[in-house]
Amino acid sequence: MFRTAHSFPLILVLALLSCSSPEDYKKDADDEVAEILENKQLAAFEEAHEISIEKDPTSRDVQANAPGPDAEEGPSGEDPVLLKAWDGPTITLNLRDALYLATLNSRNYQTRKEDVYLSALSLSLERHRWDFIAAAEIDGAYVRRNHEYSTEGGTGFSISKALATGGSIGLTIGTDFLRYVSGDPRQSFISSVSATFSQPLLRGAGRAVAQEALTQAERNTVYELRDFRRFRQTFAVSVATSYYRVLQQKDRLRNEQENYNSLLRATERTRDMADAGRLAEFEVDQAKQDELKASDRLAREIESYNQALDNFKITLSLRTDANIELDENDLVTLVETPLEDVPFAEEEATRLAFVKRMDFLNSLDQLDDSRRKVAVAEDGFLPELNLVGGASFDSEGPNNLFNVRPRDGTASLGLEFDPDFDRKEERNTYRQALITVERTRRQLQEDADQIRLEIRDSLRTLEQARESFEIQKLSVALAERRVESTEMLIKAGDATTRDLLDSQADLLDARNALTGAVIDFNVARQNLLSDVGILEVDDLGMWKWPSKSELEELIDRLDEVEEEQEDDQ
Repeated sequence: MFRTAHSFPLILVLALLSCSSPEDYKKDADDEVAEILENKQLAAFEEAHEISIEKDPTSRDVQANAPGPDAEEGPSGEDPVLLKAWDGPTITLNLRDALYLATLNSRNYQTRKEDVYLSALSLSLERHRWDFIAAAEIDGAYVRRNHEYSTEGGTGFSISKALATGGSIGLTIGTDFLRYVSGDPRQSFISSVSATFSQPLLRGAGRAVAQEALTQAERNTVYELRDFRRFRQTFAVSVATSYYRVLQQKDRLRNEQENYNSLLRATERTRDMADAGRLAEFEVDQAKQDELKASDRLAREIESYNQALDNFKITLSLRTDANIELDENDLVTLVETPLEDVPFAEEEATRLAFVKRMDFLNSLDQLDDSRRKVAVAEDGFLPELNLVGGASFDSEGPNNLFNVRPRDGTASLGLEFDPDFDRKEERNTYRQALITVERTRRQLQEDADQIRLEIRDSLRTLEQARESFEIQKLSVALAERRVESTEMLIKAGDATTRDLLDSQADLLDARNALTGAVIDFNVARQNLLSDVGILEVDDLGMWKWPSKSELEELIDRLDEVEEEQEDDQ
């Protein structure tokens, strides 16, 4: 108990000591969330990645060789260099650089990380509700009544805990103080100790009902982690697809430039031959007309490429004036790398997806959630019957501040019963829970059908791209030979200018189609692995292709994993 002369300073000091800085609270929240997310990831995936929502203030700067998390070097393996692409020279980004920049800068990626953080933050509060909750209060006042002055104050301390059985316990200790500082120098102290206990016996009894909110919060955090893991897969595929499409556009531009240069030479050659009387003048006009068309197409391709590159900058959350270009060696590598066989059959891919797709696992567990909530709703039909108890002890007097004796107190133990005849709200809640089960079951069926469709489409696209690639390889070789032979025939006077122009146009189309087929195949392969849910993405945003042996091991373990999944359900 505080003294009169020092009551207000003491209250102020205690108030200040009870406060921490906002930065301390922020760090405490971050530390607790980090621990929750690490434990949840280890339990769900047997591995954990740091999920930090702290945004690097320089993240919009182009860091072509910026260091990744826990990396001594940048994504390209070079010394880390921080560059501002809009202030310096043009920077060449390879695919790994682009994926890292996307994970570093993407607004959507940041939002998804924040969703995971917020779910863990909600879980931390829900867990806290089941801890011992302590509270304290100190108050004091200087009071004037009827020309008399007094100092009044009190202290209070309480601790309570919600029990997993649905009950609760609480303990409260309090002291009130009154002292006259003028007139009659009386003083009075009143101290009290009270304890309470409550335990439901029917409605609300048991861990399953009492801790339903905690159970759901625990599962929601896992759902968000799964969703984020799935998002990282689709995000990597999306960025890579955009990256390759820009390279494809650049390849079209290069092909169009080569075609335009060829038409320039053809026009000059045709002009020379016409001047020598070996060709008619209208053939010169044909060549010139195709040259003009090619010039127009070239201008359009330049604009299309610049537009595609600017759109890709937005994908990376960079400013559109960033001076970047994409590494053409990535496209060369794609073209020169033999196309691999489809790693598995449709049935195997579908079965794998049902045990590996994070979104489908969430759908399965959400059906379990809906069934659990039916049981909770059924509990609401029980009458309310609670076992309650309490005890309180008081002391009063100038010298009896802490002289609290149990025999002078009161204690009680009894039952509280409420038949709750109005069950309309409980009835509606129960019916809604039953409907939710059916809706969730239908959604699960739709998700399964959608996965089957995605895999079938990806496999068909993959095979179509492979066939197109083989066809376009032959088409390019044939078109190149045709251009060469037509040029020789023109020199010999056995072909027309139109024959040469047509052969060059076909060569242009074949080259563009070959590049498109290569990119289509690799994009389809990425989509297939993502659709199956086995595209692993590292901390830099780059995926790891599963090896043939890893795929075979996954397929061999399918029966075992499916049995485990059925047991969980």
